[in-house]
Amino acid sequence: MIRYSMAVLQQWPRFSQAGILLAAWLALAGVAGQAGAASAAAAVVPHKTLFFERNQGQAPRAVRYLARGRDALVYVTPHGIVWAVPSGSGDGADVVRLSFPGGNKQVALAMEDILPGRAHYYTGSGPESWIKDIALSGKVRYHAIFPGIDLVLYGAGGQLEYDFHIAPQADPQSIRLAFTGHEDLSLDDKGNLIVRLPGIRQIHRRPVAYQQIAGERRPVSVDFAIQGRQVALKVAAYDRDFPLVIDPIVDYAAYLGGGSDDAIHALAVGEAGDYYVAGRTQSVDFPGLSAGTTLKGYDAYVTRFDADDKLVYTAYLGSDDVTLNGDSAHAVAVDARGNAHVTGVAEFGNFPVTANAFDEGFNGFPGDAFVSILDPGGALIYSTFLGGAGEDEGRGIAVDAAGDLYVTGSTRSVDFPVKSAYSAAYGGVRDAFLVKLRPASQGSADLLYGSFLGGGGGETARAIALAGADQVYIAGETNSTSGIATNGAFMVSGDGVQDAFVARFDTSAVGAASLAAATYLGGAGDQDGANVLAAGGASRVYVGGFTRSLGFPLSGDAVDTVFSGAGEGFVSVLDSALVGLTFSTFLGGRGDEAVLGLFVDAGGEVHVTGWTDSDDFPATQEGLTTFPY
Repeated sequence: MIRYSMAVLQQWPRFSQAGILLAAWLALAGVAGQAGAASAAAAVVPHKTLFFERNQGQAPRAVRYLARGRDALVYVTPHGIVWAVPSGSGDGADVVRLSFPGGNKQVALAMEDILPGRAHYYTGSGPESWIKDIALSGKVRYHAIFPGIDLVLYGAGGQLEYDFHIAPQADPQSIRLAFTGHEDLSLDDKGNLIVRLPGIRQIHRRPVAYQQIAGERRPVSVDFAIQGRQVALKVAAYDRDFPLVIDPIVDYAAYLGGGSDDAIHALAVGEAGDYYVAGRTQSVDFPGLSAGTTLKGYDAYVTRFDADDKLVYTAYLGSDDVTLNGDSAHAVAVDARGNAHVTGVAEFGNFPVTANAFDEGFNGFPGDAFVSILDPGGALIYSTFLGGAGEDEGRGIAVDAAGDLYVTGSTRSVDFPVKSAYSAAYGGVRDAFLVKLRPASQGSADLLYGSFLGGGGGETARAIALAGADQVYIAGETNSTSGIATNGAFMVSGDGVQDAFVARFDTSAVGAASLAAATYLGGAGDQDGANVLAAGGASRVYVGGFTRSLGFPLSGDAVDTVFSGAGEGFVSVLDSALVGLTFSTFLGGRGDEAVLGLFVDAGGEVHVTGWTDSDDFPATQEGLTTFPY
């Protein structure tokens, strides 16, 4: 399946009535930070810029440095390099170790290209287990790993590269590589070294080697040579009076579904153009040698980059339990001060919480929602559980000018916290929820508003947008036929399969009056869902998502009225009362699409991101990419 950002769209004609311009590559300039933006963002955010963390206690003492590559965790030790790659079985890791027979057993390791950013590990329930201000670098050097030869590790495209720097008169033939943990070593027809693991192939690309002489880069031919259990380098003739650099690249090819399962779930952009990504990443757990070694699971993370794409911080939030955990961040929002507000799922009780937070106690497996705040440098300044005895998930978050937080998602908890609620009663299979928090560290007093929204079926809210003081929209999907819409809504009932829904709350009101408006949105007989929202001032709301319904409601000026594939993306505009549909269009080709990010600029133009597997997706000639590539 071809997945790519709708950033291939550079410009569509302006929609006459709605004033909508689809220019998705601009969406990143102001995405509201919800989970839907993330799939498109993954292609352009340098999330997998590989950097090295100094081990300051986040890994066992044998590890000097560690890095998170696009496909593997990388551990740097004095005795060699260890890769842990999520295995094809999905429940462990394929592990391979690279050592250097005959090399310097007292080798000195050092960080180079020190980065200004820092890493923070908030793993475990209290500050005594947290590790902060971890130094980061772009390179690690093994000094004199062989006589006159340094080994330099660095990242490129999210993968580890390692260079051998050979001093004049040093002998590159002394270099030996030895692998353990693999099933087979071989060379392919391109000279690449293939390290076969149970669920994946690690590929060491045929080295590129060169000398820099008199300002000229001169290539030198180098090949891998398998010699029993070791690998040597065959180096062609070169000028030994000058240094030589030998540069392989490590890549991966999964053939059993292996590879990293890390994910970007959310993106937010600050006022200065800095941006924040959030999601989940493999927990650090130095592996044993055997294939299928169990890793700890996943931690939530937030990473901040400045406007020049330089890393400011990366922060990990999760359990320090040795069992599997599934902590994950699903949404992030940024305030004017640069604080990052994040929500998601905490699966175990020793997730980090701060003193006097709204709820310091874990409410029960299979997990609570969480709400955490990181200051501009990545320090954890507030963190709380949010949930009841059932399963709770935070899916959307917004912050107002006063610093109050609005959180939405789904709950299976009868005892989910409510206050001044439109509905204080759990509706059934799963309910959406809306919570307003003031993160003042006053315990239960931090909760200003909390309500269920549900019918007799299941609801999940996935998006949130503020439309003024105490006015907040949420949207998602429901299979309830009733119990969602308010009187006179655009659609007052659902089809019972799955419809999108949009609701507007007034959190200054109490009880039934706090649900200002709500509507279903969908066609008959198949699935529809809302992924993203944007408020267009006080008068309208913009909704994006997916539909598999031929009868999905469209406006007369829709750009695309043809349901031509398995599913279509959609963009719809409703008035603030959720009574009138002012614009609605499909967006897609003959394959499958979904709208995952949506932003309305100051001129009222709409910028959209998402994914498609259609080879006829309507990209313009001026777009960044058209199909075929």
